[in-house]
Amino acid sequence: MSFASKIFSALTFVAVLAAPMAALASPITYTTTGLASGSIGGTSFTNSSITFTFVGDTDNVNFNGSLYTNNPGVSTVDIAGIGTAMFTSSTIGFAVEPGYPGAAFYDPATSFAFGTTSTVFTSYALDTAIGPITGGLISNGTQAEATSLGALVITGGTPTTFQAATGVTPEPSTVALLGTGLVGLFGIVRRRFS
Repeated sequence: MSFASKIFSALTFVAVLAAPMAALASPITYTTTGLASGSIGGTSFTNSSITFTFVGDTDNVNFNGSLYTNNPGVSTVDIAGIGTAMFTSSTIGFAVEPGYPGAAFYDPATSFAFGTTSTVFTSYALDTAIGPITGGLISNGTQAEATSLGALVITGGTPTTFQAATGVTPEPSTVALLGTGLVGLFGIVRRRFS
């Protein structure tokens, strides 16, 4: 087998393997914003703009019969005038309960919850982009949740807005098309130098 044939075979092999690998990445970001009152690390805030963000992967979405959850991921909260804190609990994630239509940052270990109620969530399974959706406040924030700035406690708030955005990853057909183009280009170059 000539050197050129070996390169052609290697490129073909890489193109075939690359197509299904692109389908594995499914990043998703859930964001809930609103105004809230409470404290973090002993610092109080009143009617401050607050943004909860969870970055995860749709491959981690589970359904237990009544609740969709997405965990693990990276969760943060940004409070105007205070800053951004990272949640330190390994159990905090994002949840949707179709029977009680809402989407919330949720920690089953502490019962902490902060999110949005809307009938839209009766058919949402945490695996696609959606929103923005404004609805009532979900809060069980009086349960303290550990963050990098100290314990977060939510004592009240206003209606919130939820949005889920999926990341941009190439679908398998794009990667396969790129691989096919590279193989074709190699064939043209090979013929010219043969």
